[in-house]
Amino acid sequence: MHATTVRDTMALPDYWTHFSADGTWPKPTAECHATVDATLDQLVWWAAALREVRSASPYPA
Repeated sequence: MHATTVRDTMALPDYWTHFSADGTWPKPTAECHATVDATLDQLVWWAAALREVRSASPYPA
């Protein structure tokens, strides 16, 4: 599958409660905020790391 995993995950069983009235997500008071931030930080780190490595040594097709 050539996939990279992230350690932290999030579950949002009642996701509609995490939106602000104006539609932004997650609202500042949502309890998932720390988990969302941690997961997105890891995704951004992996994206930058993989971009750098792939430009130095492209993955064979």
